[in-house]
Amino acid sequence: MTSLLSFERHEQLSNVAAIMLSVVISLGLAGCLNYEQSAKINADGSGTLRIHYWTLEPYVTWLSQNKVPFSEDAIRQRYASDYTTIKAVRVETRESDSTRHVWIELDFSDFTKLNQAEAFAGNVFEWKHEDGKIKFRHLTAPDTTVKGPGLEGYTVAYEYKMPGSILSSNAMESEDKTLTWVYRLPQLSRSMEMKATIMDPLAGKGLTNEQIMLLFLGFVVLGVVLLFVVRKRR
Repeated sequence: MTSLLSFERHEQLSNVAAIMLSVVISLGLAGCLNYEQSAKINADGSGTLRIHYWTLEPYVTWLSQNKVPFSEDAIRQRYASDYTTIKAVRVETRESDSTRHVWIELDFSDFTKLNQAEAFAGNVFEWKHEDGKIKFRHLTAPDTTVKGPGLEGYTVAYEYKMPGSILSSNAMESEDKTLTWVYRLPQLSRSMEMKATIMDPLAGKGLTNEQIMLLFLGFVVLGVVLLFVVRKRR
């Protein structure tokens, strides 16, 4: 009888362990990834981009098989395009907390073409000059794999440093010319829109038609005054 009870108890514990393992694996498959992206955009739409993401070591293999690279070659391939130049890649394992970290630094020649890189496929990037202002927009691609319990603790953060003063935005944080959006991982199961309107620093480098007309009239008035003075001296 004792042996039978022991066997049943052992079987129950095994079932519990299997369920717990299943939950852990399902969470791992769903993501368990923190991501930070910081960009500096120039007025002409070029700029620099720095990315840092990390996860627990047990999830590295699965994530690597599902479009989140953790080897330098795979990283360079995923972020390469005709519009990006990868400046640096660093991968580090931290034994203190069993996490794998990736840092990427790249230059881009055209913000609107960032989605030509595999890593940003499906994202929408807009940078439009209109009436002395620049319209900025970044629409993320929806990711259905980030749904599931236990993922609220994982975040994705986007920081954009703009070339001009901020006129309006839907950013969660705004300081000087820097805008920040932070999302919980499950939020990215649908598209998230980041947008802003900023002053165009290039607009002040040329003369408007009104300014040209005023300048012309100024020269005309000055010419008339000088002509009057010369004739009076005669």
